[in-house]
Amino acid sequence: MGKKKATNKGPSQALIDAAKALSFTTDAAQKNSLPKPPPSKDKEELELERLVFGDFSGFQEALREGLDQDDEEEERERAYTGIEGGEGEDEESGIKGNEDLDAVHDDELFFFDTGVPGIDERDAEGDLDLLSGMVKAGGGGVEVEEGPKPAWEDSDDERVIVSLMSQSRLRKYRETFTDDVVSGTDYIRRLRTQYERVYPVPTWAQPQSQEQESKRRRVDSSDSDISDDEGEEETTTPSAAPLSDLLQSTSGYITRSTTTTKLKPGHLDITRLPDANLHSPAQSAATSLSFHPTHPILLTSGFDHTLRLYHIDAKTNPPLSSLYIPSVPISTSAFHPDARRVFFSGRRPYYHIWDLETGSCERIARVFAYWERVKSIEYFKLSPCGSYLAILGAGGQIHILSASTAQWIATAHVDGQAVDFAWYNTGASGLTIANKAGELFEYDLTARAISARWLDEGGVHTSKITLSSGASGDRFIAVGSNSGVVNIYDRTPIMNSTVELGKTLKPIKALGHLVTRIGSLEFSPDGQVLAMASRAKKDALRLVHIPTCTVFSNWPTSATPLGRVEAVAWAKGGGGGGRGMLSVGNEAGKVRLWEIRP
Repeated sequence: MGKKKATNKGPSQALIDAAKALSFTTDAAQKNSLPKPPPSKDKEELELERLVFGDFSGFQEALREGLDQDDEEEERERAYTGIEGGEGEDEESGIKGNEDLDAVHDDELFFFDTGVPGIDERDAEGDLDLLSGMVKAGGGGVEVEEGPKPAWEDSDDERVIVSLMSQSRLRKYRETFTDDVVSGTDYIRRLRTQYERVYPVPTWAQPQSQEQESKRRRVDSSDSDISDDEGEEETTTPSAAPLSDLLQSTSGYITRSTTTTKLKPGHLDITRLPDANLHSPAQSAATSLSFHPTHPILLTSGFDHTLRLYHIDAKTNPPLSSLYIPSVPISTSAFHPDARRVFFSGRRPYYHIWDLETGSCERIARVFAYWERVKSIEYFKLSPCGSYLAILGAGGQIHILSASTAQWIATAHVDGQAVDFAWYNTGASGLTIANKAGELFEYDLTARAISARWLDEGGVHTSKITLSSGASGDRFIAVGSNSGVVNIYDRTPIMNSTVELGKTLKPIKALGHLVTRIGSLEFSPDGQVLAMASRAKKDALRLVHIPTCTVFSNWPTSATPLGRVEAVAWAKGGGGGGRGMLSVGNEAGKVRLWEIRP
């Protein structure tokens, strides 16, 4: 038997076989790692994809249906207006609604409405349609007149297309019957125009010319100026010149006459004016009123801690200025006779002085009398000469201070409890002081002593007194009590020093028209009318003719809106007879005004 020969392989052949085996393994791994193709989409998946993302064929069909509806609306409009045109034909693009949209370019599907070419330029002041700009043809293009620039612009407004015929509520924005597709900017303009037709621009928001502005700032209430402005319509809000300018001017509501017209008793010619604080009402009762000595200014104050000044023009009575003092509920306020300062106080041991020219407010604290500090300056009165300030103290004391330096000068002492006092209006320096028991004392400031003492007939708990002024001087004095009775006396025997000490005087007239406590007594500047009022009862106010001492029967009536009267004040001058205006402040904070004519 023969033997097979052994086959010997070299090292090179072994390397070649190993490389082939490695290559085969790599090819098999690559084949196994290739991703499998995704399965084809079924019918439900394709329908869901079309509903979510849409498709091109559906967009074309919807667009074709919309154009067909527009053609139908246009045909109805043409049939209504009688405008002739081809059926289903768009005059702007020349495209028929039933044509195949595949042959239409994208830029021909839509267009921007930039207005009707060739329109005339309109007046911007008289046409509300041009609030956002004016469109004017010329120079081969569209020219937009520049106006107030908006605070913010949206660039997408130009790309928005709105069909005015798509919904019935949008048809009111058409300017012609053929208007349909408009741009977003034009749509905004039409919306603004429609809104301002329903809600016009208020007069205070309209720009004013220089002439209108100067007329609005003009402050002159003389008769000539009033007659010039009678034919003009009032289109401005109540306003007034600055307080400093008004105080420096020589104009005013005061018309000083050389002769005084005598009022007839029984009937009073009185006319109501707009409320003084109509445009700036108070937040509390009007406890104190005071007219400026020379200018048409009314001062009001109350427990709302605020002083208010009003320019009385008998039309709108615009507010001039106000001063808020948080620590003082104001009970008394008054103009100083020098017409430059305002004194006011509350239930505090100090008072304030408001300088109207500089606007500064000075607090006068630590007021002393007889080396003792005054505990409350709730009620005071300034002398007609402006040199003295009298303060109602505790018990039977009336402290008299210097109005310029606040230094103590004298203190008048009376028996019992002092309830009220009144300065002499003539050249003599003195006061009449009343206590609760119905006794009245005449105090001479020069002699620092009581010069006379007399009794009020039937006086029980005196509450208020006042002295007359004007041509009659200090001749008459009115004394009110808690029972509502007001006695009017002739002071001629007192001024002649012929009254015995402690004698009871006989009144000229005892007025019993009011039945509650008298809280206000004020003579008119000419001394012909006396106003008496009570805050305890509604509409409790009467006007008395002097010297007949009869009550006017025609006023107030049951319809007179008086309310509960807190304060009464008269304006000097005016009306030819020197009576001017009557101001009444009530518990609700209203300040009523009336004018009395001769």
